[in-house]
Amino acid sequence: MHELTGMCFDRLAAQLHCEQLEQHRAHLKRRLGRDPGMQVAALDYMVNVAPDTDSQPVIIDREQLNMLLQFSRIDSMTGLYNLCTFQSVMEKELALAKRNGKPLVLIMADLDNFKTVNDSEGHQSGDDVLRQVAEVFSENLRAMDIAGRYGGDEFIFGLPETDISSAIEITERIREKVEAIFSDRSATTLSIGLASYPGAGRSLETLITAADKALYEAKSTGKNRLKAAPSYPWAEKAP
Repeated sequence: MHELTGMCFDRLAAQLHCEQLEQHRAHLKRRLGRDPGMQVAALDYMVNVAPDTDSQPVIIDREQLNMLLQFSRIDSMTGLYNLCTFQSVMEKELALAKRNGKPLVLIMADLDNFKTVNDSEGHQSGDDVLRQVAEVFSENLRAMDIAGRYGGDEFIFGLPETDISSAIEITERIREKVEAIFSDRSATTLSIGLASYPGAGRSLETLITAADKALYEAKSTGKNRLKAAPSYPWAEKAP
């Protein structure tokens, strides 16, 4: 944020600045009757709003604007995509899958026993667990995969051009590594639900719902396991 405004901000203040940017985008959407997009909103914010609230000059160029946009896309706790960005990226991947006739798998993952960590060790320890788990995701997913934080201790992933068998292999490896990391500490494990396109759903909303139901089944049948949503042959043939 120093590069953007000429002033120094701590992380909390920088995050607040980005939240204000999101609010400005919503304001422009109401005023214009359409979503102007993040880049237009950011430029308008920096030119017309920030100069009125800062005594320091605001310097804008493409690199600085991209820095602000990147910050607004990322969950500050884990370094993964925030939910809004994940949904935007996945909508594009789903459209590609439909156009090219390729498979795709959406995954919901939830930490087991996470409340116990917060209650017994404190929220700082809980935050450390979230960051360590996110690091496992980053190290074991492919460059083409999309990882995001759904909220709290729940995560969401998209695996483009991947069938359900390959997705299970990838996520089982992640589950095992999370279990190993915390086996001597908090007994934190990972429950996972998977939903494949097109058999389990043909829209992002239906895939999330199917993966969430599979995740619930994994949690309710013992935790620390994977469950795949049913795939229906008729759904695969639907337009």
